[in-house]
Amino acid sequence: MRRLGVYALGGKAFSFSVLERAVVGAHNGATLHGWSVLAAQRSLLIGAERFDEAIVDFLVRESLLSAPDEL
Repeated sequence: MRRLGVYALGGKAFSFSVLERAVVGAHNGATLHGWSVLAAQRSLLIGAERFDEAIVDFLVRESLLSAPDEL
């Protein structure tokens, strides 16, 4: 069994899912694995547009703090 966190940041939403890979059966002597979604959440408050704005704001603040005379 293996668990994996997957995020998607695009458009106007941020999504995060927890997936689990487990044995789902066997066929002709081969073990078959599949993925199940254990949890999923989506937020419209943390979309890509807001995320982009936050990154730009952070970079501007950091550059002002490190070299205020160069801007």
